[in-house]
Amino acid sequence: MLEPTCSIVDNMRGADYIYKITGQLHRAVREVNLKRSATGLLIVCSILIHTIWLTRGCVAETTRLALPGKTWALELDTTGFNVQDENIRLGFKGRSIQLENPGTLMIVSVFLTASYEGLTVTEIRDRAFDRLKAKWSMSDPAKYEQKDRAFLEYILKDVPPLKGVNQKNVFIYMLRDEVQIDLHVSKVDFKPEDEKLFNNMIGSVKLVADYVPVGQDNFVFGSYFYQQGKYSEAIQYYSRAFEQEKQQRSLPESDFLIMIDNYGMAYGISGKPREALAVFEYGLSVRPDFPMFHYNSACAYSEMNDLPRAIQSLEQAFKFKQNMLKGEVLPDPSTDSSFQKYWNDPSFKALMKNVR
Repeated sequence: MLEPTCSIVDNMRGADYIYKITGQLHRAVREVNLKRSATGLLIVCSILIHTIWLTRGCVAETTRLALPGKTWALELDTTGFNVQDENIRLGFKGRSIQLENPGTLMIVSVFLTASYEGLTVTEIRDRAFDRLKAKWSMSDPAKYEQKDRAFLEYILKDVPPLKGVNQKNVFIYMLRDEVQIDLHVSKVDFKPEDEKLFNNMIGSVKLVADYVPVGQDNFVFGSYFYQQGKYSEAIQYYSRAFEQEKQQRSLPESDFLIMIDNYGMAYGISGKPREALAVFEYGLSVRPDFPMFHYNSACAYSEMNDLPRAIQSLEQAFKFKQNMLKGEVLPDPSTDSSFQKYWNDPSFKALMKNVR
């Protein structure tokens, strides 16, 4: 079995400060709104075994958020926005994303979570309003409904110690298949002409029915379960992303490499080295210079007691080690338990002597 290691507003400074405070305010509001504990969310980071699925930066003009097992997705226009934060709730019972537009200073947060206590959208909104007004000094609060959505909006003129922040906030609450959908749209230094920005964003929000998860979705789902050590579930979603990417590439190059590597590793850790090797062989057919495909192929060969091929793959891994993903380092076979049975083998020792 492969081991997991194998693998202001008057100057720029003042404006920046308000912008950071706005981000903090967003986080504080959502904490009050959703009453989440510190352990309720799992923040996914990039580590050697590739658990990252979304890199902070510009996103597509349209963003769709889906959940495993659901046949719909939430869609919104994110033109000009950058991803600031993305979280997955434990057990993938929800997910969230926070985006900001540096040009307009608008921030958008989206939460998909299991609904609680069987509340209606108006009841969810009203409970949130009661909690929020106890925390913030609101101006011009308003509650209203449109079709299946409940709205709450207000303005925060001051956020101590800052004066004149004038942040407009609009919350939108929806329900679908026992999933609570919360959106928070805000902007500091709000002026009447900014109303169009809010209308455009709110107008772009819709639920897409009969949604079939695309490669990026399945990559996200698989990466979450992989990081949780639930390899059978990871294989389920990675296999879908794998087949979709074979038909038509859509993932960014780094995500594609991570998906292939994690997919093969999930098989290897599950005690299926032949299946793992087949995945890595495909990866090498696309990127023969990616060292981790060679390295993890060596792990699979070692598991299959094929030392000559394991050494050959390790040689190729070290040959291309400069092509590791940014921030990652090729593992050391002499300390990797996948090769422990060969540590005293003369040919393995000769390899390690040559690559050091």
